[in-house]
Amino acid sequence: MLRITKGFNIITLKLLTPSRLGIITLLLFSLATTGNTQTVEKLKVAYVEFPPIEYKDENNQPAGSFIEITKAVLNNAEIEYEFVFLPIARAYLYLKEGNIDMWPGLSGIPSLQGHVLESKSVPSNITLSAWYLKGTPPISHIKELSGTHTILINGYTYAGLIDKITHEDFGMIALFTPTHKSGLKMLQLQRGEYFLDYNEPINAYLRNNPVDDLQHSVLNKRNSSFIVSKKYSHAEELIKKLDQSYHQLITNGTITPNTSH
Repeated sequence: MLRITKGFNIITLKLLTPSRLGIITLLLFSLATTGNTQTVEKLKVAYVEFPPIEYKDENNQPAGSFIEITKAVLNNAEIEYEFVFLPIARAYLYLKEGNIDMWPGLSGIPSLQGHVLESKSVPSNITLSAWYLKGTPPISHIKELSGTHTILINGYTYAGLIDKITHEDFGMIALFTPTHKSGLKMLQLQRGEYFLDYNEPINAYLRNNPVDDLQHSVLNKRNSSFIVSKKYSHAEELIKKLDQSYHQLITNGTITPNTSH
């Protein structure tokens, strides 16, 4: 006779044959392991090519000032996560569809409204400028791009401005280019009067690749936040956790907002 104890139940088994012993052994192994293996689904966090705020480094890993803040906030909140690199337009789409749970990005994107929740935290902000060469008139408002040849980055929505400035009624001729570098090169070759781009990636590039006579006019500033898809099952709870974690890290001096005014 064999007495086996599991929890508070005592099972008395009579071993009749070796085959029965094997079956019982497998059963007990199954009982012992059930409930001990629980797969934790990781939060899917999108990031895009926007150096030095967020980008993929030479080792194909997420990097950038906002990425480091995001890692610190998620780790402090004890949230399991994984980063997914996406083109900006696909990041928007995946947030709407729920294929991505979160994106450390710009707040107030018109096409995302109604599809996402945004944190109260403002870890960084970015500046949009019209870049041009010396001799080209400076501008102070986006409407002054009407009637010009303006270079734009492919895939950028410019926080919702893209539909307005590329509409035929606006009267601007849009010249699309894939990168910040190629946009500056087009400007140097005078293929457009202005290049609409953000200060942060342009300044990062210019540190090692200065462009003679390059000037810019600031058009607006935008805040960033933690953007969470409403398709995520615990979206409101996640936003609260992120804000609490961020506030805690700011208070104890672990992280510093990457903002300017």
